[in-house]
Amino acid sequence: MRFGFLLGGGVMLLGLLMEVFLGPIRWSALAWPANVVALAAALVIIGVMYALRRQVPFFEWMMHYGAAVPAMVYALALTLIMGLTTQSPMGGLPWISRMVRFWPFTLAWGWVMLISGLTTLNHLMRFKLREIPFILNHLGVFVAVVAATFGSGDGPLSGLWLKAVYAGIFMMMAGAICLMLFMAPKPPKDEEEGR
Repeated sequence: MRFGFLLGGGVMLLGLLMEVFLGPIRWSALAWPANVVALAAALVIIGVMYALRRQVPFFEWMMHYGAAVPAMVYALALTLIMGLTTQSPMGGLPWISRMVRFWPFTLAWGWVMLISGLTTLNHLMRFKLREIPFILNHLGVFVAVVAATFGSGDGPLSGLWLKAVYAGIFMMMAGAICLMLFMAPKPPKDEEEGR
């Protein structure tokens, strides 16, 4: 696991350098059809890594807890920072207030996606009935990260909702649930007395 944490530190450093030299991530670049091409490329990379796992020990290592635990620690630490700081498209702390567009955050979750995809494929290829919960768990993480990443640039408003919320604009979005009142209705008088 020591190597995993060192590698994760290298990935975070690479992300910071990308943030400085390339600027924040522009998710609109992953709009249709680029998101499908990127997903196909990710699946091909996972397949090639799995096929070469015997020749390249690093690929074999990526399918074990020594890689998975550090990857999750980095990804969850950045997610925790995101949850504890106000996320705003304007103002706030540099980088930290726009975590979704922060390269280290995206690279950490991309690393988790790669590991969960490799692990899922590895266990599917040597399928055993008792491993179904393990496979579904890792496949669920893979699908969630893929959907969040490759589906983010394709929305009709593509990130505009956050700007609208901070500007005080009320927007209705398809499929969104708006909670207007967080309070249970008072029961009728006869039901209240019957308790």
